[in-house]
Amino acid sequence: MFSPKRPGPYHFTEQKYASWFKEGRGQGKGIDYKPFLQTREVRSKGRKHRLRGILHDRVVHLMSDLQRNAFLYFEWMDNVVDIQEQFPLERSVTRRIAAAMGIPHPRDSKTDCELVLTTNLLVTFRNDSGRLIKQAYAACQASGLLRRQKQDRLEIERRYWEREGIKWLPLFEDILRDTSYFETLRWIRDWFYEEAAGGLSTREWADLRFKVLAALAATQDGSIGDFANANERRMGLESGGMLSVLRHLAARKMIEFDPRGGIPTLDAPIATFSVPLRASQRRVA
Repeated sequence: MFSPKRPGPYHFTEQKYASWFKEGRGQGKGIDYKPFLQTREVRSKGRKHRLRGILHDRVVHLMSDLQRNAFLYFEWMDNVVDIQEQFPLERSVTRRIAAAMGIPHPRDSKTDCELVLTTNLLVTFRNDSGRLIKQAYAACQASGLLRRQKQDRLEIERRYWEREGIKWLPLFEDILRDTSYFETLRWIRDWFYEEAAGGLSTREWADLRFKVLAALAATQDGSIGDFANANERRMGLESGGMLSVLRHLAARKMIEFDPRGGIPTLDAPIATFSVPLRASQRRVA
């Protein structure tokens, strides 16, 4: 007896969507947010990424290098308070928008299930007056915009957020492919969590931070290598350990560092890292 093939892991069904909504996907904020789509469930021509977020300590699901770079860009900003990736759009609304545009609603080609469309990144900013403002972003490849299907999906997305009173913006690959800048952001953030360095207790890290901040505030002369040679042994660090501590402090925004300058070498000026006045006036707890 003939039995139809089951949909593959990358195809969508109403049963799958019902299960995801029941799990609470696309809901919550901060550390409790669950992205609607996860990397293992989506076919992608590019590299997919699962990152440990530093804005909120949860696993972040990104479907391409462009999405990852966009996420890193917003994560580094001081006025960003939340980033919700793979955010679902209410399907009843996207259906009405597609009908108004005179186009069929996007469907899964194998199962004929109407898709739940998602926005790559929904970012919450805190403005100067303390008010929270959301903006939606799509990471776009220029080549993809040549396809009418992609154009229609983005227009549905734009109109959806316009109805919600939220600004929607495309982020194009010419902005998100600044390799040096994003490599430097990754180089810094890899040392955000203390356990990445290993071997030190929380208390030992607190003492070490204070010592390095004090030493850094006392001198801005010479190179990073000079600073390391003068301080590593007396602070109980192994050779090369000082640069790791500086990366950790920069990732935590305890010292100032501009990633637009690229990954610094040991020959770079120690002034590449500097102590904000507020940090030099108090002990880091």
